[in-house]
Amino acid sequence: MRHLVFFTALCLLACSSLAKAETISLPVTAAHQRLVVALWEGDIAITPGAESTLGIVADCELRDPGEADQEGGFRSLRSSSTLPDIVPSDEVIAIRTYEDGPRCSVTLTVPEWLDVNARVNSDGSIYVDAWRGRLLAWSANGDVSVSDHSGSLSVTAMSGDAIVSLSEAGIDADSAITAANGTLTLTVNPKNVPALRAQARWGDVQTNLDVAFEEVVEAGGTWFATERADTDPVLTMRNLNRNIVIRGSGQ
Repeated sequence: MRHLVFFTALCLLACSSLAKAETISLPVTAAHQRLVVALWEGDIAITPGAESTLGIVADCELRDPGEADQEGGFRSLRSSSTLPDIVPSDEVIAIRTYEDGPRCSVTLTVPEWLDVNARVNSDGSIYVDAWRGRLLAWSANGDVSVSDHSGSLSVTAMSGDAIVSLSEAGIDADSAITAANGTLTLTVNPKNVPALRAQARWGDVQTNLDVAFEEVVEAGGTWFATERADTDPVLTMRNLNRNIVIRGSGQ
């Protein structure tokens, strides 16, 4: 049974924003669980935390009540809410905001055994640091920055930069990084370069790694790929409009 501990909501900056901290205690045995953070607008920041505690700090903008007025004199009751919905269940912990709700910045400290799915549906960036597990991060309009990562990942920045650096341990399963209207940058340890596939449809693929890439022409276009064994996980990178930059850490 999870216990929610709610701290007093504080009005900051002359009540132009509202901050609220929550702590959710999780049983360590529930390693199959995942965290879903889905914001309509706002930024998400994630770092590893205590083994049995999920820490949440949400800073949301208060809206003028007039903004809630709808055609015909109706108003949205959801718009009166100034904090994300936080719903823990047996399998998923969901943190959500909606199109008619406030813009929120959410900072989380997360147990590393949770799978993480972070998504911004309209406007905002995602920042993940030193994560050691499965990660899915997607933003419609903003940067997605993942630093010092190990484990599998799927990163998508539809209108922003996709910036990923891997730890020395690297990936442990097939992974993907996608950008559409920004630069895709990958930084890896030169002593542990994973198997790579890269395609920049309307840009260039650039690297300073001392690793051989083979040009491969397929039905979907031209790819640049490194050698790999059949059992090696592959990191696939695709940029629809701009460049892909692959660099070695410390170089």
